[in-house]
Amino acid sequence: MKPSSTRAGRVAARLTAATVAAGLGALGLAAPAAAQVPAPTSVYLDFEGPFPSEEGPVLREFNAVFGDDFVPGDHTVTMSLSIGTPDDAFRFTGGDLGELCAVNSTHTEVDCIQTEAPDVVEWEFQVEVPDASNAGSYPYTAELAVDGEVVASESKNVRILALDGSDPDLPYDHGAVEYTGVAPGTTVEVWPEILQEDPLPDYTEAVVIEFSDSEFNQSAEVVADYANCIDTGWVVSCAVTDPPDEPGTVFTPTLPALYEVDEDAPGPFEVCNCSYYAYPIDAAEYEDRFGGLDDSDDVLGLREVTEPESEFGSDSWGPITIETSANPVDLFVEDTNLKGAKGTTTTLNVEFHNDGPADLIAHSDGPGHGAVLVSLPTGVELVPGAEQVWGCYDEVNWDHFLPQVDQAVIDDADVVCHLGDLEQGETVTFPLEVKITGNAKATDGTIVVAVQESVFTDADLTNNTAKLTFNAKGSGSGNLPNTGASLGLIIGAAALVLVVGIVLMVLTARKRKAGAEE
Repeated sequence: MKPSSTRAGRVAARLTAATVAAGLGALGLAAPAAAQVPAPTSVYLDFEGPFPSEEGPVLREFNAVFGDDFVPGDHTVTMSLSIGTPDDAFRFTGGDLGELCAVNSTHTEVDCIQTEAPDVVEWEFQVEVPDASNAGSYPYTAELAVDGEVVASESKNVRILALDGSDPDLPYDHGAVEYTGVAPGTTVEVWPEILQEDPLPDYTEAVVIEFSDSEFNQSAEVVADYANCIDTGWVVSCAVTDPPDEPGTVFTPTLPALYEVDEDAPGPFEVCNCSYYAYPIDAAEYEDRFGGLDDSDDVLGLREVTEPESEFGSDSWGPITIETSANPVDLFVEDTNLKGAKGTTTTLNVEFHNDGPADLIAHSDGPGHGAVLVSLPTGVELVPGAEQVWGCYDEVNWDHFLPQVDQAVIDDADVVCHLGDLEQGETVTFPLEVKITGNAKATDGTIVVAVQESVFTDADLTNNTAKLTFNAKGSGSGNLPNTGASLGLIIGAAALVLVVGIVLMVLTARKRKAGAEE
């Protein structure tokens, strides 16, 4: 069975440089008193679960990112994961096991190593629970070491679900929260609803409610500046002491989680595909994560909802969706005149702009939201390998990466590149090394910028296409100043718009136009 990757369960540990250096204890992670070796700037351990019983393997990963004081190739980085489960409660397979990682005979410990380590270290392996009789909660400890010295550690509990998928450590079902038509620059009060299905476990010292930022940090940030909450940079966690224990009751926080939306956020756009989590913790975890917080009236608690509005789903998390109101981008390019003598190479500087009022946001883990397409004029060719600066792909891959783009637009392009983040008012220069193969003027080149219309709105499509002219007179190199004369061509959606499916990659065609007559 193919392994699956899951984000179910509580937010996994994500450590910033500041927390690694001074505050790992707030997240249940301990740093050494005086590290003599480079410490990571961030650490990510995806192991809390919960893990389903008697199902297929689930992919789990561990990674660490180091800063400028870490010299790639000069250090050995190791990770040790020890689990307090009965023998063979887990089964570790695949991934880096047998190469970079090894598991002991009882499958209660995994050790990974990276010699001559790069500054970003990653390991992964598959985990499955072969026997449902081991359902429950078990302690685990993970340690990260550099050259044998522990630089970060984590001790938490991992959960194994019963055969029916139930988890006594997760007594709440979560409702979905959705807000639409939110104006950029405003703050949204989020009031999630949770249904208590089961009694709180006997060990309960507090109930934690966590609110996450957007999965891809797309123009919305959570704020909960209350006395019983901590902000770890990506997640706000609030500990409710003396929580009500009333199965069958729907609760909501007594104070809202506040989500601040950037004033330059595009719209309509889902700026927050966020999540929240409610779960009990024991006294040791409470003291480790929340000990020392002030006890005042300004605390987030739980209150009963007499007329709930939510439909309840997962017992491990709930979605928070925030979509903005209309706020378009305005991508544009200007006519460009390329100059050069036959037989020479030069740099074609393709400039494209965003006149706002919104920022163009690049999805960091999926489709791109815009592209620039360059069709070189007759007598100009792309220098082989020049596109590799942008990580470009050969034309043979276009059908795979752009399966629904109008082929008429693509066929005439020499280079197709994904647009990353482009703030309003920002201009980006895209350099291409080209060779002059002709000696006659050519006006058949074009530059096009396109926005993925299903995601963003472009306020003005008349300035998205520009002429790219080759002037062979003289022997200079580089670009002449832009003429500023726009084509004024209204670009039809079928010819411009990139549909869902454009990946965050830069694509290039190897098409070569015939040189001008000598």
